[in-house]
Amino acid sequence: MDTIVEHWIERSQYDLDTAKAMLDTGRYLYVAYMCQQTVEKMLKAIIAQQGKENFPIDSQFESPCRNYSNQ
Repeated sequence: MDTIVEHWIERSQYDLDTAKAMLDTGRYLYVAYMCQQTVEKMLKAIIAQQGKENFPIDSQFESPCRNYSNQ
């Protein structure tokens, strides 16, 4: 299996396990969030597996405030 696909599947499973732990403690808002993250990462795995796009593993999004922090 492609390492990028494997990576997204592993992260997705981790997020699902986290959602289950949050469910056990009644943290329902976090359950919903972690489930959304699980689905998103599985979709990335499916897209990457089909060779449509390679999502970077360590995505670094630039903060919109970053340009203003040095002023």
